[in-house]
Amino acid sequence: MVPSSRHRLIAALAFMAIGLNLGGCQKAISVGAANRCGADVEIQADSVRESTTRWVTLRAGDQDGVVQVGENTETLYVNVRAPGTGEARGFDVPMRSLGKPSADADYEAQLVLEGVRCP
Repeated sequence: MVPSSRHRLIAALAFMAIGLNLGGCQKAISVGAANRCGADVEIQADSVRESTTRWVTLRAGDQDGVVQVGENTETLYVNVRAPGTGEARGFDVPMRSLGKPSADADYEAQLVLEGVRCP
């Protein structure tokens, strides 16, 4: 079968669509949290203030992934609370201040919850 101009047009449009999709992707950074509060906490974090309703529960001493943000994100907006309570404590964290997680973590940057960052 000889490709017609219609087939070539469809193929060209498909390659353009794939190229635009891949070219428009921004690398995501996965952010986790380590709970050093001495008690269980729930955490909510995102790169846009008050844009998520997802709470992640961290047991005392545990660490886990919390959110993925774009590589150009400058500030992480965080809320923490005691499990099951409605009263949350909010604070902003500069992305550049986040630490490196332990080698066994499955995320790239780590927020440590301790002291004034505890509910």
